[in-house]
Amino acid sequence: MNELFALTPDSGLCDVSMLEPAQRNVILAQEGSYRDLLSRLASRQKLILQAIARERKAKGITSSAFIKKYNLPSASSVQSAVKSLLKNDLVTQEGDIYRVYDYFLEEWLLKEY
Repeated sequence: MNELFALTPDSGLCDVSMLEPAQRNVILAQEGSYRDLLSRLASRQKLILQAIARERKAKGITSSAFIKKYNLPSASSVQSAVKSLLKNDLVTQEGDIYRVYDYFLEEWLLKEY
């Protein structure tokens, strides 16, 4: 919202056309933090975070189909890495669906990887 406010001209109105530039600006401002965050993750955690980002709403992350699709390690390794990602609030779980907690991080991961 701050970015949208900053992009809105004085006495102007905020409109839908400002959403994409605002999103891009937020991601650019956070890019260094995102790179640092990824550098601190174990390689398996990084792979699984990227796979979940690509799916947007990942289901059956320990299934052989998901593991093959993203060339991930074993189901037990996926389970262990996801547990850590959940604990560190990088991923959220609703029922059997997993997603990247930070929408902007998800968009950055999709662009970068």
